[in-house]
Amino acid sequence: MPDQTAAELTGLLNRMLQGDEAAGNRAMGEIQGALRRIASAKLRRERPDHLLDTGSLLNEALLRLFGTRSVSVQNRQHFTALVCLLMKRVLIDFGRRKDPVYQCLDEATAQAGVVDGEKAMALDLALDNFQRLDADAYEVFRLQVAGMTAREIAGVVGCAEPTVNRRLKRARTWLFKELSSLLTVSGR
Repeated sequence: MPDQTAAELTGLLNRMLQGDEAAGNRAMGEIQGALRRIASAKLRRERPDHLLDTGSLLNEALLRLFGTRSVSVQNRQHFTALVCLLMKRVLIDFGRRKDPVYQCLDEATAQAGVVDGEKAMALDLALDNFQRLDADAYEVFRLQVAGMTAREIAGVVGCAEPTVNRRLKRARTWLFKELSSLLTVSGR
């Protein structure tokens, strides 16, 4: 593809965001390499066993961007910045879905309808209470949040895998109930 002027590329990007497939093909041909390098760099900062790959992260970010048709970009850098922000959001959302602490927290806060500041305080208080109440289950839960499997946790804490699974279930159940009550009492 011949070199695009900055104005031509900006026009192509904006037409692409409005649904013009031909413009999208031309624009992405020009900037896809740079976007893939950015996605790759972002994934290098994630856990090595992350389920998303470079292409998946970029595609998910672009899908989110295309879902908002009211967006227009000022130039190539503006478009790249938007995609970078969306990549970060994808990684955060993906991590939250897999993280058992966030699963408990999101379930409890969805019922109570609270804001982020209250979430953080409730989570901190609940984890402190749980650690004092059941140190063994807390340790197993903490190791799972760190990314270990039940089998790996069993080896670390010196118990059977079914025991680890029971402790994880107990932790999740207790945290859900505790967060629900803390967030309900906090005024919602």
